[in-house]
Amino acid sequence: MQLRQSNHLVRLQKVSTFFAGRTISTPPSGLADQVTALNTAITETQDAAKTQVDATNYLARQTKTVHQLRLTLHDEQLMPLYHSAVALKPDVPGIMDHFSIPKISLRETEYVPLLQSIVDRATEFQAQFIAHGAPADFVTTLSAAITTYTTTVATRMQTQQSR
Repeated sequence: MQLRQSNHLVRLQKVSTFFAGRTISTPPSGLADQVTALNTAITETQDAAKTQVDATNYLARQTKTVHQLRLTLHDEQLMPLYHSAVALKPDVPGIMDHFSIPKISLRETEYVPLLQSIVDRATEFQAQFIAHGAPADFVTTLSAAITTYTTTVATRMQTQQSR
């Protein structure tokens, strides 16, 4: 809720409080209905503001989660793969053309396709990586980490769009 809307809500609450604490001997016709409608509007506005705050907090948590997942993916999956590719460079010419690490600062729309291309290339060179000491399931582990990351990004984007 923006400051201006918050100030309007405070004013409406003051009006409601004013009428709640007074007895008017000859109230104008329809005043009771208007006060009831005012109280309903105040309650609905407060509920909407709470929902907005909850959504904003959820989005902030999702953004933090996406950032943490990206760092974990980078440190635990991509960097070891890159170092293995560097070690394979003398035996597999051109391998480094396929395993440059995407910048961590890229937008998700640019980052995710690069991750998928790394998985595709890792699958092509899987036998060489395993022979060099990579776990037999490293491609599956990498794919699972990327899927977790992309799912979290998609959830966050849906939350942003629904606001």
